[in-house]
Amino acid sequence: MIKRQPKTVISQRVALIGDAAHTVHPLAGQGVNLGFADVQCLSNLLAQSSDIGSWSLLKQYQRSRLLAVRMMQQGCDGLFRLFANDDLPGIGWLRNQGLNLVDCSWMIKNRLIRQAMGL
Repeated sequence: MIKRQPKTVISQRVALIGDAAHTVHPLAGQGVNLGFADVQCLSNLLAQSSDIGSWSLLKQYQRSRLLAVRMMQQGCDGLFRLFANDDLPGIGWLRNQGLNLVDCSWMIKNRLIRQAMGL
């Protein structure tokens, strides 16, 4: 899956949200969660502004969403590549050990769950 990432998600009085702003592999259905978070972020910023298309508001939206979007894109892409690759000897065993480790660690598991939920 090729990730689509526009150079910018804002332009003169325009903001891209959801799949127009970013895509992730449909592996875990995270695209809709990212889109919901985009809407929530932008609506919170709009509620505090008298000019809903101001450049400073749009820049703030872009900055505030960048890290969460990139982390989810990289995480989904990494998982896809990990599970799509069976060429390396022992990769299946290594994947299973990693998944078992995550399953046994409530801290790691909780963090991943919260991240996937957009919290």
